[in-house]
This record gives sequence, structure tokens and C-alpha cells, in this order.
Amino acid sequence: MMKTRSKSVENKNTDSSKLTNPDQCTDPEETNKTVSQAIKDLRTLTETCPICDLKVTEYDDGLLCERCHSWHHRTCLKISKTEYKKLSESDDEYLCTRCLKTTSKDADTVVEEAKECCFPDHENVSDPSRLKLGPWNSWEVLTKCEEIYGVIVKWRRNIFLLPSGAAGKAFIEEMTKVANNFTSGSAMESVTITLLMIMPSLLLQKPSKRSKAKEHTEVLKRRLVLWQAGKLEELLREGQEIQRRLGKGKHKHGHVERVFTRLMMKGKVSAAMRWIGENATGILEPTPDVIKVLKEKHPKASPASKGSCLSGPARRVEPVIFDSIDGESIRQAAKRVQGAAGPSGMDADAWKRLLCSKQFGKKCEDLCNAIAGIARKLCVRDLDPTLLTSLTACRLVPLDKKPGVRPVGIGEVLRRIIGKTVMTLLQKDLVGATAPIQVCAGLQGGVEAAVHAARDCFEDPETEAIILVDAENAFNLLNREAALNNMNIVCPEVATYIMNTYRMPARLFIAGGDEHLFSEEGTTQGDPPAMGFYACGTIPLIDAGNIERKVTQIWYA
Repeated sequence: MMKTRSKSVENKNTDSSKLTNPDQCTDPEETNKTVSQAIKDLRTLTETCPICDLKVTEYDDGLLCERCHSWHHRTCLKISKTEYKKLSESDDEYLCTRCLKTTSKDADTVVEEAKECCFPDHENVSDPSRLKLGPWNSWEVLTKCEEIYGVIVKWRRNIFLLPSGAAGKAFIEEMTKVANNFTSGSAMESVTITLLMIMPSLLLQKPSKRSKAKEHTEVLKRRLVLWQAGKLEELLREGQEIQRRLGKGKHKHGHVERVFTRLMMKGKVSAAMRWIGENATGILEPTPDVIKVLKEKHPKASPASKGSCLSGPARRVEPVIFDSIDGESIRQAAKRVQGAAGPSGMDADAWKRLLCSKQFGKKCEDLCNAIAGIARKLCVRDLDPTLLTSLTACRLVPLDKKPGVRPVGIGEVLRRIIGKTVMTLLQKDLVGATAPIQVCAGLQGGVEAAVHAARDCFEDPETEAIILVDAENAFNLLNREAALNNMNIVCPEVATYIMNTYRMPARLFIAGGDEHLFSEEGTTQGDPPAMGFYACGTIPLIDAGNIERKVTQIWYA
């Protein structure tokens, strides 16, 4: 029977009073029943009418489209009560106007339309003819900055702690000026992110292995003068000479244990466990065989397959919701971020000192506000993807699985800070768009609820079989083209940010080698929105399973 919702025509599966968020249930059996019931019908109960953007409640006359799973008000569809009654008693499936149009098209046409929705037009980069940096003009600024970036990403990490006092404040102030260019409409917008990434490596290189804090202060003062004069090539030559003298180096016996002990004494338990784990497996040299495996695990982009793209109108998102991203939210996100450095060489601790240290007073606050401006811009405007290539790049570390190769991607800490800030703001939107069937997008207690629901299914005497599916290399093989389209329809609040950070393949710089690969499919390892992006990308597959109403689905990634 056609699915309707009204006072007189009641769907047995639409008692909204029985639907509770699983994380609000304290009793395991109650959680079990709640999730099982929610798996069947919460998705449709939380839909809004795409015509008027208002909820279709149990007190409204409504029709459910069997293809896009959207509820529509009878009045919005301009259907009389008599016709509505006939439809509610009919055994035919109801399709909304948009889905009716797609039925007359072949699947290839639908996929092509999805591509248009998937990749909206982006803003053009600022006119490079107005660029000026030291001795460079116009396109030369872009070319030189990219050349310098290509050099520093291959350097060994050799960055000293930002000195306290005037030198440290001057460094943060200069970084704030650079970051503000991204949102001020300056011609320097096109090189802002690249400059932010190369600045630490050029200015904070240790002059020698045994250099002390006092020497670091003097070196930083001298280098800041060169930076402000635009003499980046002179700073690059100095850094290259320092790196050449570092050599590869060999650690003395007991080095692993000493580093582990030092991390534990600082309370960095997770970092210590990662360190001991990485050294237990070992990092592989980038031999041709290793690079071949890495390429296999990071395949070329493939076109969206038939049936993998959702169709339907995307809800309008008001930019005002992102006004709450401010300097304080960036600071709080920075406090929670952990992990190693990306290609630029700045790890989480270094960024925390820049953004959270009380030693630098208002300078930290100003930098937080500048980065908040970058975050807001990423959320509300479709930017030229070439502006962000340095932000989305990652280090790729090939670990020895014994046997096999495990690729570990380490992205920029700045991207993690911005991503964590955005996800803190929009987590409820993502959970509402994907839960309760897909619980990997941040649903509190989602794993526990899924376990209870699975146990309920297992103990149900009517259950004939349970299938456990584990996709191979799923996060690297998710079709990005289809996932970007589906994100725009399922959770448009996050779509612009995801589009900006994923629409262009990310560079993966292989540790210990000169080669780099491209991440063209799937999600980025360690990126805070990655799990939500993946969750939205799997919605068509989940919906396909809902066609057979006797199948209960429970998804965690």
C-alpha cells in the first residue's frame, strides 16, 4: 500500500513517540528495542517536505516518495482530499515529480546530472597579475612559492620550539598577517595557505643539533627580517644547508625506549603507544615494490557507478549558522588535536603553542580569529581548489605489516583543527542525516546501540540468517564523485566544506622518498569529517537494502 501520513490514515510504523535517541536509553534491553525500531523507520520520520522545507508530521496529510524517501505535504503537491484518499488506498508506489522525471532517463543520464550537482562552479582565483612578494611579481610568486613548498616537504623534521618573548610574538603576528590575506580580498589569497605551510620550516629550523633557546631567539629575529623583506630564496638556501648537514643519522641503542619513556612522562600515552607500535613494525623504504603496493591502495578516480548517486533537491543552508565559528572555537579544537606533523613539519604541540599559549597573550587570540575566518570561508564559499592543495596534502608512511604494507597518511594539523571545529558545530546535523542505521558519524553510544540491535536480531526467532560484511580498503575505495554528490543531498550543511577539501586529489608525499602519489578516491586518514563523509557516501547502499523490508540493517562504517 502507498505510504501516507495523516489523522485518518495511520502508518503502523510511524509512532514517533516510541522513537528515542539510543544514547538516551540507560537500560540495555530498552536500547536494544529502540535501535531495532529506529532502524526501520526513523529515517523517514525525520524528513521534511522538500517543497516547503517544513516537517510532515503524523497530523498532516502526506505522501512518501518510494525513490528519494522524502515526505511531501498533500497541499504542497496540490492534491485534493478525494484524490489523496484514492492514493492512500492504492497498491502503487508514489513517485514525486522529480523522481518521475528521472524514470524517463537512462541511468547514465542520472549519473551525468549527479556530476553537475557534485561539482558546482567554484570562484575564480584572484588575478595573479596583482601579486607582489619581495623581488617576485605576478605568476612568478605562485611558481616560486610552490617550488619552495616542494622542497621543504622532503625535509627531515628539525623545528625548534617557538621562543617566548618578543621574537615569538613577532612570529605569531606575521603568521596572523598571512592568514588574514585569505579572507580580506587581498591578491595574496592565492598563496596564503602555501605561505602558512612553508613559514615554520623556513623560520624555525634548528641551526644545529645542539643549539639552545637563546640562539633560537636570535636566529628567529634575523629570519623574520628576511621573511618580511620577501627574501624567501635566501631562507630556503639556509634551510637546505642545515638539512644537508643533518644527513640521515643513526639512532643509538635504546633510542626507541628513551622516546617512549619521555612521551609517557609527559602524559602522552596515545603518542607513546603509536611510537612503540610504529617502531615494532618498522617503516619500509620506498622501493619500487612498496610504491607499487601504495599505488594499488590509492587507485585512480573512477566515474560514479549507476545507482550510486542520490537524486533530489539539496536544502538551502543559511550561512549565518557558521558565524559561531570564532577564535575561541578554534582554540578549543586546537587543545583537543593530537598527532604528528603533516608535510609542513608542524605537529599538534607546535600548533597548540601558537594558538593556546598564555605566554603570547593577545597574539594567540588574533591568530585564532584569523584561522576562524579561514574556516568560515571554507564552509560558505565554493573556492578554487588550487588555493587549498597545501592544506589537503599528507605525508604517506609505509609501515611493515609483516607481511604486507600498511599505508598511514598524516595530514596537516591545521586542517585537523579546522575540521574538528566544523564537526563540533555540525555533528548533530550529520548524526540526524545518517543515524540510526549508520552509526559511525558521531552518534553518542552508537557502537553500543548497534551491538544491542545486532544481539536482538540474533536472538529473534524469526531471524533466518545474519550476514557480516567487511569491505576491503573501504575508506580508500569509496567513490569520491558519488560521495560528494550524496553529501550535498543528505547533509548540505557540511557539503561545502567537504567539497572544498575533497574536490581536488590530495598529494601524498611518501616518507623517505622523492615521489608523491595522489589520493583521488575515498576519504583522508585522520580528517575529522572523514567518517561523516563516508557515512553519507554509503546512504544509497543502505537505501538499496531498505527495498526489502524484511531485512534489518546495522552499519558501523
